[in-house]
Amino acid sequence: MALKRQRIAELEELDDVQRRIDRVAEDLTSGRHLYGVIDAWDLARLLGVDLDAGGDGDPILFLYRATPEDDVDAIHPLAENIDLLSDHVPRKRYLHLADLAAAIEDEPSAKDIALTEKEEALLRAAYHLDNHGAHGVELTVTTVQSSTGVELTFESTDSGVWSPYDMKRGTGFDPGDLVMDEQSVDLLILTTNFGRPPARRSGRRAR
Repeated sequence: MALKRQRIAELEELDDVQRRIDRVAEDLTSGRHLYGVIDAWDLARLLGVDLDAGGDGDPILFLYRATPEDDVDAIHPLAENIDLLSDHVPRKRYLHLADLAAAIEDEPSAKDIALTEKEEALLRAAYHLDNHGAHGVELTVTTVQSSTGVELTFESTDSGVWSPYDMKRGTGFDPGDLVMDEQSVDLLILTTNFGRPPARRSGRRAR
């Protein structure tokens, strides 16, 4: 705590916000990370970043993933949604799976259908596309730039804020099982390896 107060005092001694940004940018790129002990909220304040101002643009929306298990009435979540594979596996394989699913659904005590890893991924992707809602987590990104062109990025949601040091350490915003809204549209393509995930977060902006 004493070290944190010391680092805050060092930045506060610099009257000009740009000089503070330059100091932190130099520290970050040098790898010393002296100011990494300052939490994201305080660092944003010191660098003139208003986290309530809405960021550099519209927030990026990450949707809650919809899964077959979300249906509380489903006894065999995969078998009961086997029709979602009709356009994504060879016809002969689909008809075989459909027969297996029908037999399983006739026997409540039976185990759910066994799919290959790829088939299950396809079914889950298709289920998400058909059933996801409009709610999720909005990620706001705010960037300030040093005099030498180094960008310092802050990420924030309703539940947390992450500083450039957090991202450098790999502890920035973690979407976990959330699905980026733009990725939802391409989820089947991504799952079948016909395309590649976006190289950067640039999902459809939340409205």
